Amino acid sequence: MPQGVDERLPGVPPMCRRGVRHLTPPLSEGGMRQVFMRHQHPVAYSAHDCIPRPRMAQASDVDDMEPLLLTAKLDPASRALFTGLRTKYFPAERNYLDAHLTLFHKLDRRQEAAVRRDVAFACSTSSPMVIPVLEPVFLGKGVALRTPSKPLDSLRARLAGQWKPWLTPQDRQGHRAHITIQNKVSPEEARGLFDELRGTWQPHTLTVQGLELHIYKGGPWELLEAYDFGA
Repeated sequence: MPQGVDERLPGVPPMCRRGVRHLTPPLSEGGMRQVFMRHQHPVAYSAHDCIPRPRMAQASDVDDMEPLLLTAKLDPASRALFTGLRTKYFPAERNYLDAHLTLFHKLDRRQEAAVRRDVAFACSTSSPMVIPVLEPVFLGKGVALRTPSKPLDSLRARLAGQWKPWLTPQDRQGHRAHITIQNKVSPEEARGLFDELRGTWQPHTLTVQGLELHIYKGGPWELLEAYDFGA
């Protein structure tokens, strides 16, 4: 008999067996085997391995690597306009970025090949999208502009479905598209800007021309690749 295998439960290594031993009430040998078989992963395992259990990704899973971000590619005029507002209202020492519309905040870098493949295909089958830039939204310590778009939401949902097994909780939850023009200020300052813009803001439109894939660098982002719709 291989070392480390209990004759009372053949094929189940001691490390796994200890996890079952504490179940209450005690299980029979057959019941213990059913517990393991119920969670059996469809790959071969040896007597010295525990049976792996699939699980959803956690944010901590990608903390040791620089994660990927996916944003909408804005038309140049709109990018310049909203970057100007961001420069005006964002704390200068914390403003590393141009204006952006984020679709996914923290994609696992280990999945980069799949992300690139799926994004390239999604963009090749999509067309430029004209979307509205509506009323300001109060964020508590900042202000954003709402950018609702059913076509963009549909594109994001399609990608989220493909990446569901390893998305972080933040990227699995509901998505409300927006462009942040102020953040990381006091609630009083944010409320002041929100009240000011709420009374004066005129709706705009912008064109989403594609998607952009970035690497998070602890503050700044590094653009990996821009994908145009219809290309």
